[in-house]
Amino acid sequence: MARKAINRILKACCRRKLLKALPDIQDELRAYAKGSDTTGTQWITLWLAVKGILKYQPRLVLESGTGASTIVLASALKKLQAENPSYDGRIVSMESEKEWYLIARNNLPEKYAATVEIIHGPRKVYYWALFRGYIHDKIPDLPFDFFFLDGPAFQDEYGSTFCADVFYVA
Repeated sequence: MARKAINRILKACCRRKLLKALPDIQDELRAYAKGSDTTGTQWITLWLAVKGILKYQPRLVLESGTGASTIVLASALKKLQAENPSYDGRIVSMESEKEWYLIARNNLPEKYAATVEIIHGPRKVYYWALFRGYIHDKIPDLPFDFFFLDGPAFQDEYGSTFCADVFYVA
């Protein structure tokens, strides 16, 4: 019972901080949700990502799993660009499912078109040391300096696995 109350408070706190940092994002998320069945990313995850972007000002973000989070990340980059016109951050957002790729591409607000590149990269198995995960095919060979893994956990014939894009790129 106490855990649920703490989670509600934490969710509300992170939501409030995110909306303070990116005042127009709530309307953009509502508009995006109208064209997508996305479940969305947790407020705490979004707030921590935005906080990191605003602090470290990455030039190239790799997002694994396109959706509402893409809009939030792009909004943070736009905020940095408004504050510093010489800042030129971009997002490469990878989506493994063709259906979600098309939805995301069609729902991306025009104002983010120059900031976000959405790539359809079907998943493929990737082994790293003792771990077996999945990566998106077609990840560009670029010097990413911020990673946002919102890409799905996968189930296959061997059980649960994970999105290993960050291992592949690193």
